[in-house]
Amino acid sequence: LAVLESEQGAAARRILARIFPQIREGGMHMARKLRRMCVQADTQGDGALPARSFAGVLSWTGIRLLDREVFTLLELLEREEGSETVDYRRFFALMAPPLGDVRGAIVGDAYAALRDAAAGGLVEVDDLRRRWDPRCHPEVQRGSLTASEAMDEFLRQWDVSSHDAVVSEEEFRDYYQDISMAVENNEIFVEVVRRGWGL
Repeated sequence: LAVLESEQGAAARRILARIFPQIREGGMHMARKLRRMCVQADTQGDGALPARSFAGVLSWTGIRLLDREVFTLLELLEREEGSETVDYRRFFALMAPPLGDVRGAIVGDAYAALRDAAAGGLVEVDDLRRRWDPRCHPEVQRGSLTASEAMDEFLRQWDVSSHDAVVSEEEFRDYYQDISMAVENNEIFVEVVRRGWGL
């Protein structure tokens, strides 16, 4: 991105360097919640939000942007010149690139194990509930969240209307792509997935 190499890009990098850690500090599911809020606010379904709306979503996490910071981010994330819309998909892609080989492999192993154990090979939300170990959650390990609270939070992450709804491998990978934004270290990410699914 040429803009990242410009003076304006350097200013945008400084803003992102402040924002991304704050999102990560919000917990394992904060980035996912933010991304889903952006998707819900995206009435056109094109991956873009008015800059002020995007700033409003960030403010939900306690991240307040000055007007000049909104303008600076717009320089980096504007969907089309002059549109004053932020490409929020690009924002989250900058926070965490696609799952690499190491992370992608362990997520694939976890889904394969779920599919192998599921009735008819169809993974349902109930399978997730029965198999997921909330002790993998970093906040449970720190004692700031109970296992029951972590389980409730985990089950709320799935866009399904009933416990027998099927969770596709794409949806499963999508979930862990969001978790990847919160967990920067590969070894910790792999351990979270392994412990979560007993691999």
